[in-house]
Amino acid sequence: MQLEAVDPFYERCAGLVATVAVASLAPDTGAKQREQQIINNIPKADRPAIIESALKESYIWDEVKDELQKPATHGGILMDEPCSALDPLSTLKIEELIVTLKKDYTIVIVTHNMQQAQRVADKTIFIYLGEVIEEGSTADVFDNPKKGTYR
Repeated sequence: MQLEAVDPFYERCAGLVATVAVASLAPDTGAKQREQQIINNIPKADRPAIIESALKESYIWDEVKDELQKPATHGGILMDEPCSALDPLSTLKIEELIVTLKKDYTIVIVTHNMQQAQRVADKTIFIYLGEVIEEGSTADVFDNPKKGTYR
């Protein structure tokens, strides 16, 4: 399968090796109910301050504060190089968050870090120069690739 040049992902990653790691494809069906119960236990008046505090702690408040009133997407999260240039402890925290979130959401991670893909992904798609080279369960892609070793 060849990716089209108009695809924004291809535009950013053309000429690079990229791994798309899908952390979870089957969200827990009861997740939405549990999530709603947790949210309902927080007084509505307190929610904006909690959200602002969490976003400031994550150092993304300035980037997203003007977007918070727009409709949210449901069911999936895209992470483009979520741990690039992070120290090992911060990377561990992000990976722990991914493992927690993948119980309730489909997460697509674009990464050049093959070890990270192996640690957090259930399914992996290996892309080289815009072409899908290998796809399947993460264990199969890394331990038993269909096309063998790729250079």
